[in-house]
Amino acid sequence: MTTWLGVDLARSLGNMVLLPMILHALSDREFLSRISDGFRVKEAMRVRSFQKFLALGVPGMHQFMFEWCAFGVLALLCCVFTDEMEAIIAIGANAIVFQRSTMIYMLYLGVSMAGNIRIRKALSAGGILCTKVACYLSLALAVLSSPY
Repeated sequence: MTTWLGVDLARSLGNMVLLPMILHALSDREFLSRISDGFRVKEAMRVRSFQKFLALGVPGMHQFMFEWCAFGVLALLCCVFTDEMEAIIAIGANAIVFQRSTMIYMLYLGVSMAGNIRIRKALSAGGILCTKVACYLSLALAVLSSPY
């Protein structure tokens, strides 16, 4: 019983430490210059940039938060089961469903990100025909991967 609580505690502590570590890494100018020369701290610290980041990041944060919280709640509720085998089966079934849904989501995310990058490169190069082909190819890949 204590091992399940330890896993939830470790994951919660890791999530709490993540934001301070990211902020510390962003405040270190040498670290930023080693990562990317194109990153501009002044531009990134503007209110409009934060609004964009929150508009794009908050929905994804909520998705992961709800999925992990649901798994943690299930693990805690499984401690209430009197039969140990029922608890193991319930946690295992939830883990399988969670991993499968994450894998399917990552498939569509990968197709959309690859299509987005390809279309952006074609637009920046000024090739209208190449952009149309990239759009149709991205849509075709999305439709072909939808049955899975």
